[in-house]
Amino acid sequence: MSRRLWTQEDNLVLIDLFPNSYTRTVGEKLARSYSSVVKQAHKLGLKKTPEFIERMLKETSAHLPKSGIKTRFKKGDPPYYKGRKIPPEIKDKCRHTYFPKGNIPHNSANVGDIVSIKGGYLKIKIAEPNQWQLLHRHVWQQKNGLIPEGYRIWFKDKDTTNCDLSNLELITDKEAMDRNRITDLPPELQQVIKLKNKLNKKIKENGKK
Repeated sequence: MSRRLWTQEDNLVLIDLFPNSYTRTVGEKLARSYSSVVKQAHKLGLKKTPEFIERMLKETSAHLPKSGIKTRFKKGDPPYYKGRKIPPEIKDKCRHTYFPKGNIPHNSANVGDIVSIKGGYLKIKIAEPNQWQLLHRHVWQQKNGLIPEGYRIWFKDKDTTNCDLSNLELITDKEAMDRNRITDLPPELQQVIKLKNKLNKKIKENGKK
């Protein structure tokens, strides 16, 4: 599959929106993947503003609902870039970065920057020098404290980029293994096993009272 070229118009939209918008929202407007937007933003030297990072973390920790509004450009809309010219310094950068390769260098990121990593997860830079933490663990611990040994964070909707607190669940390592194992079984059998696990958990909780 060929990789779609980043046009001057695409870059203008990215320059305007990336610093103060959610990356996924920018991706929807440009009809591009999250990782594609992150890589191109890095190539252009774009960063999230401190104000946006603070707001984003507050919203995530406060468990605000997602808007879910479709924001992609529609046919007939006036061009976002109409009557505008790309800045010369950005144009020079774009000329050599239409097909960026490789990962974002960790040592070039600021505290609060969020990047995608191998395996489909996100991580956030929490301190200097180069101190990173998986975003879903960071979000959980900001609200609930340290994760106990033998436990892990589970994504309820199986989307490892959805780090909203409402999508995160604390489970044991064994529970995670069991859940991963049953995904290969028929759907009706999966439901039976899930109900059994819930029942066993409820029995244990009642036994401790």
